[in-house]
Amino acid sequence: MRHWFDYIGYRSRNRRVLAQLIVAVLAAGALAAIVIQRVHPPKAGDMMEDLNWTQFNPALPEGPTGEGPEGEGPLGLKPLSVYLANAKLAFEDVLDLLGDPSMLPPMDAAAVHADLAGSRFSDEQKAIAEALYGSVSTPGVEPQAELSGLMHADPAVRDAHFAAAVFYTHRMKLGTAAEQYEAEGRFKDATAARRRAMALYLRTDRIDDVSRLADDPAYADCVDSLIRLEVASHRQEWLNVVRYIVGTMVESYEPLTVGLAVFSGLFWFAYLLTAGEVRSFLSVRFALCCMGLGLGVLSVIPTLFLDAWQEQVLGLTASTELKQGLMYFLASVGLREELCKLLCFAPLAPWLVRRNKPIEWLIVAGCVGLGFAMEENVNYYFGSLGAAAGLRFVTANFFHITATALTGLALCHLILEPTKRAEDFLIVFFGVVVAHGLYDALGAVEILDEFSFMSIVIYLALVYQFFAEYARLRRGYRGRFDLTAIFALGLAFTIAAAFNYQVYIVGILPALGLTLPNLVQMGIILYWIVYRLDDDVIAM
Repeated sequence: MRHWFDYIGYRSRNRRVLAQLIVAVLAAGALAAIVIQRVHPPKAGDMMEDLNWTQFNPALPEGPTGEGPEGEGPLGLKPLSVYLANAKLAFEDVLDLLGDPSMLPPMDAAAVHADLAGSRFSDEQKAIAEALYGSVSTPGVEPQAELSGLMHADPAVRDAHFAAAVFYTHRMKLGTAAEQYEAEGRFKDATAARRRAMALYLRTDRIDDVSRLADDPAYADCVDSLIRLEVASHRQEWLNVVRYIVGTMVESYEPLTVGLAVFSGLFWFAYLLTAGEVRSFLSVRFALCCMGLGLGVLSVIPTLFLDAWQEQVLGLTASTELKQGLMYFLASVGLREELCKLLCFAPLAPWLVRRNKPIEWLIVAGCVGLGFAMEENVNYYFGSLGAAAGLRFVTANFFHITATALTGLALCHLILEPTKRAEDFLIVFFGVVVAHGLYDALGAVEILDEFSFMSIVIYLALVYQFFAEYARLRRGYRGRFDLTAIFALGLAFTIAAAFNYQVYIVGILPALGLTLPNLVQMGIILYWIVYRLDDDVIAM
């Protein structure tokens, strides 16, 4: 096995062979995707097995989802009668469907009445559904008299407030919709309404209402760690904030996205081990790199804590406005992330200084940045269905590595020579903080959109400085694999793995739609890595 690795490593130094390996990896990924498609139906299709329609509304977390073949109506939309024939269709799903007429072929009230008349639902439910459709099909910001009367009936009519909430959501009056879901939630079995009430109060930043409902026993099954974190932050219960940060992190971990983040990150870890001239898995240097990686993952916890504290105490929140946006990205995002990564590196710094091997200072600190990036990637990969994996492999991963490597190196110099290096440390640390803040602000603050190209300049400046320090500290060790091969193959494997993850979730055609827009960009990056970059210039 060792000889085989040596052979692959030797051959991968040849650019032509490396290009062939990359093509082989991508081809193998495509073949694996075909196998996955054949043996496992798309996961998203299991959510609502026979509905065969797509509806996504972030305000309605339990709304029907899924995608199926085209239907019988205009634009491929299935008529209402097809859905009503499905025995698994809940009445809440009917209201969701009628609350968004764009999901159905054009029809009048008589057609809706006829379709509902033959359904299994009660006469009262049919009246509610017709009243909802009549309200959303006409102009106005308030429901028509039929639905309004059902809303205000005494005693309360089951499902009437749910229908009103669907109407107000369609009119984008989300606060009023949340109140209607809460009113519906007074019925014992109205779990879906209670969950939607909580979700909409969160979305509209009505934290007082979230806090109130979180204390209500009826909402116990609707309150997860994320909601408890919001409540604890609002109440400034800081010990509970730490507790629920950990709970939220654990609850957000989905095995496939965690696996993708770890798989992708391991290539960067191999890159850092090779760059750090680690010659044995039994060496102290390898142990230090592993500890750095773990501390980087843990650094997310104080980062999220500072985020909550700054928001509640200092009022620092994200904004697209110039003044507030710059303040947030510089004083919050840039400062807290770089500070927390450096603080988690700090316990290793005295040990590293005593060993007096400066290349370890740079590389172990880089491992801390990598650990932070890997944990952060989990949510990015989940939110983008893995589409962000290739680009983040190149940008976010290396950005955090280089930023923390530079500040960690400066900290070790400060410990070794405190009086001589204090000014240098402050320049490096706050320089990285400003670079990080501006890098994020350029993509988020509206008035800076025309200068967004500067983000790549910031990125390249940090990368250049990292490689300048690395070139100065390296001792000329030649690893089994060269750094260019690790980087290029890591990107190829990441693209292939992300594509297979997407196929598992949504199927091949939607996965291609997610992958193809980024594939050309990734191909250009791979081409420059393999054929254009000079190893002596950037030490890859």
